[in-house]
Amino acid sequence: PDRYLGYALKALAAFKEGRYEDALAQNRLALDRAMPSEAEMVQRNIYAAYVRLRQFDKAYDTLLSIKNPMSGATSPKDLYDLALAALASGREREGRVLLELAALKTPETDAALAGEIAKMRRELQPAAGQDASALQPK
Repeated sequence: PDRYLGYALKALAAFKEGRYEDALAQNRLALDRAMPSEAEMVQRNIYAAYVRLRQFDKAYDTLLSIKNPMSGATSPKDLYDLALAALASGREREGRVLLELAALKTPETDAALAGEIAKMRRELQPAAGQDASALQPK
């Protein structure tokens, strides 16, 4: 295909079939051909492939390349996704900060996301009797 859409569709089919390496390769080809207005969607698909491949460092970096946590336009869901990718890649400090930002930005009307964030925050709390300093980055 000459346009990005052909590669993006091939990537989507591969992703749905669980062929994440192929989906990643096809999305990279799509990204090479995408117009600036089309690139974010392709980058999101690359992020999703990295998550499925459990390459969380790359997933985090990919999402961070298109979403600025300090921008007012960054959604609470994007902040939550960034937090999860940061935590999964061992960036606990960033993950905790992003999780707090997501919690602050989530509207009361989005009970599902607020619940997911609250659950993750509870999971990150030290267990009873555990020294909280043990969870701090060194």
